[in-house]
Amino acid sequence: QLTLRATYTAGITLRAEKTVTLAAPSGGAPSCAVSLTQGWNLIGYGLAGTLDVAAVFGDAAKVTTVWKWIESKSRWAFFAPNESDGGAAYALSKGYDFLSGISGGAGFWVNATSDFTLQLPAGAAITSAAFQSMGSGWNLIAIGDGNTPALFNQLANFASPLPGVTSLWAWDAAKSSWYFYAPSLEMNGGLANYIMSEAYLDFGTKVLAPTTGFWINVP
Repeated sequence: QLTLRATYTAGITLRAEKTVTLAAPSGGAPSCAVSLTQGWNLIGYGLAGTLDVAAVFGDAAKVTTVWKWIESKSRWAFFAPNESDGGAAYALSKGYDFLSGISGGAGFWVNATSDFTLQLPAGAAITSAAFQSMGSGWNLIAIGDGNTPALFNQLANFASPLPGVTSLWAWDAAKSSWYFYAPSLEMNGGLANYIMSEAYLDFGTKVLAPTTGFWINVP
């Protein structure tokens, strides 16, 4: 417990003291919660550390499958809690990798059987600048420093000069629609009209939270 004492003086003779007890900080990085909707959810883990997929997503009453895109191999890794081996044999038969762990900075898909809230472990934030060496093509990632897509694009500095990424996409499961951002369209003033014409969602000032998985297309 932390005790704060304040002394107030009025004129020459009036003095008063008040003691307020505050809860001391527990220390460490906060954990993060993500709300999943029945069906497909694109989420992320923008904190340092590795998620044990079986431990976090092993409840077959809530989760059907988990999918992570492996950029270096251009293929999917797969996990299914309702399979006795977690889906390892099925993954092998289909040419997928078996998904046992998800490292910080990754985005991934979760197919949920119902709405539920998931508490992810604590960890230090993965910064936007950590993705400066991201390879070209499609990447599925997450950040922990809470930036807008435009600021992420600047900090990641994929290309010089800007625009950088070709496009950035985040799925809103509740609305069954995509958020869309393209720096080239923003620079020429055509982003808002394009979003409206394609019926996408506009990020606006919305930030990429640590639990937001998003696709980026790097030139």
